[in-house]
Amino acid sequence: MFSALIRKGETSRLILNERLHLYAPEFIFEEFEKYRDLILKKTHRSQMEFDEVLSIYTERIETIPMEEIIREMEQVKEFSPDVKDDPYLAAAILIGAGLWTNDSKLRDQDVVAIYSTSDLVHMFPDPVNG
Repeated sequence: MFSALIRKGETSRLILNERLHLYAPEFIFEEFEKYRDLILKKTHRSQMEFDEVLSIYTERIETIPMEEIIREMEQVKEFSPDVKDDPYLAAAILIGAGLWTNDSKLRDQDVVAIYSTSDLVHMFPDPVNG
């Protein structure tokens, strides 16, 4: 999602695709704010455009409270390749969904289905551009 804030592309198009139901741990938007200056340095967006895009993303992405995610964290520790991925894997287990990530090491586990941006582009093609 950080890449979608930095530049327009397939990731930002997918986030706006209403056929996708998107969820994330509640801290995701705190992370965006924490790294706002760094993201703004890397982006081709103005600060106003960045704020508008972030506002749209907060409407499109349903957040999952950490107190709910924590219940799945012990299970995740058994197969997670990186502790930083634990909340995302736990959230996916909690809601019975796959995880959208381009982190290939997450494909080494078989508990949570992993979908790359490329996978989702093929599953949800752009209705205008095919």
